[in-house]
Amino acid sequence: MKIKRNHLILAAAACFIFSYSPASAGEAPSGKSGEAAAVPAPAGDLAGLKDVLFKLVRQDEILDEAIENLEGANGPVTVKELAGIKNTLGVVRKNLDHVSWLNKKHFASVEPGSETEKYTRTILSYSDKISRKSARISAIAARAAAAKTKSALRDAPSSKRSGAARSKSVRQVLAEKDAWTGIAAETRQLKGSSGKLKATSRWLHVASK
Repeated sequence: MKIKRNHLILAAAACFIFSYSPASAGEAPSGKSGEAAAVPAPAGDLAGLKDVLFKLVRQDEILDEAIENLEGANGPVTVKELAGIKNTLGVVRKNLDHVSWLNKKHFASVEPGSETEKYTRTILSYSDKISRKSARISAIAARAAAAKTKSALRDAPSSKRSGAARSKSVRQVLAEKDAWTGIAAETRQLKGSSGKLKATSRWLHVASK
């Protein structure tokens, strides 16, 4: 069964290149038409917050695809595909680190106001979602890596007494073990980056109230 691997990798690589987002057209992330007029906020503040929000939405979508693929919803994942997912998660991690830096940058200059607070509240919400999904991916990878390691340790001794077909099967298991171990290591770093993102988003929200 064909999975969305190419789309996943390309989406991660391009997610910070887009120059347009729905937010850049002036759409607020939440709110009703009947609400009282928002307290005006400097245009620079809102433009920067819209940019942060757009970036987080893209990372959230990519993590959804990663979870779907790692859980096997689209069929068994090959070693080559696992390598692609690992690279994608590495790009997402770097993107989250960049957004954390942007949050700190905006924290020093953000002006409190109801319109500003709408965006920082939504940024915090997406940061929380990304943190939970990063933890879920890390758990998936850790379980798979442990299972593959156990399988490799069990099958390796018998392969020495078996034929070429058996040895090839064990080599495949070892390759899968290494691939999952690499993803597990990457996701531990991803969890750390998502935790920093959530912390900086929380402080940004507090500053905007």
